[in-house]
Amino acid sequence: TSLVQVPLLGFWGDQDHGVGMDNVQQYETLLDDAGKEKEFHIYPGRPHGFLTFDENNDNFEASMDSWRRSIAFFGEKLAG
Repeated sequence: TSLVQVPLLGFWGDQDHGVGMDNVQQYETLLDDAGKEKEFHIYPGRPHGFLTFDENNDNFEASMDSWRRSIAFFGEKLAG
């Protein structure tokens, strides 16, 4: 965590078995303990790699929410 020098934004589907929610929780705890700025969002029922722009895809709503949050985060953190 000492290498983390910028705010982090993270999105996970709670069905992401590759990353694992236990690992996400451990990472979040480490960042909190180190006083690092982060914003994490976990999407129920979503798998790893749920980003899609296909309106017919089951992941579309979570994808669009994470996209809106990304744009807002970048606007806030990168605004001069």
